[in-house]
Amino acid sequence: MRNNAIVKTKLLVYCSLSITQRKLFVMKYAVTFFSIILLMLSMGTIGQEKKPISNETFLQQSEIDGINGVALGIFAQKKVVDKHLRKYSILAHNDQVKVNNKLLLLAGKKNVSLPNILADPSLLKEIPVDMDMQFSSDETPDRVKNIFDVSYVKMMIEDYQNSVKFYESSLNTTDPDIKNHIHECLPVFRKNLQYAIRFTQQVVLARE
Repeated sequence: MRNNAIVKTKLLVYCSLSITQRKLFVMKYAVTFFSIILLMLSMGTIGQEKKPISNETFLQQSEIDGINGVALGIFAQKKVVDKHLRKYSILAHNDQVKVNNKLLLLAGKKNVSLPNILADPSLLKEIPVDMDMQFSSDETPDRVKNIFDVSYVKMMIEDYQNSVKFYESSLNTTDPDIKNHIHECLPVFRKNLQYAIRFTQQVVLARE
């Protein structure tokens, strides 16, 4: 039942996107699948020095992750029920927007085109937050009962785990600007990952 809910949630996210965002959403999960295949094929090369990631590869993969992160934030504002989780989703969304803006500036400096981010202004726009909707790290999340809330949390954990792994594996870059960007963004991803994990300690599926 949980897996079906997660699949349904991903379909709802997909349907809420623009055509450009849909292409990137599909591409993200295709990239995840092929990354697993490549990892399996590379098992025989463990112990060998890993080739530094190119600037273009890093920036383009980060663009895909950034678009997906904003898409989940937009979905959460429409579907998430729990108040604490909605507040968290705004925090995560706005953090991702900040990363996207930094990424765009970095790409310009490296002469790498990120046309998908440029084509959609919503990917660079934060959600306004009043005092009542500011998420505090001291908050104790309520028990999340809505099945889409559960699915959203699981998707956020999956995405942040992938982002952390990708950024950590990219620290072998020889470009100091890329490395500085990674060091700036990794703490943000790790922080929001830990916040998302806290919700799983409270999550229960609604009984029908």
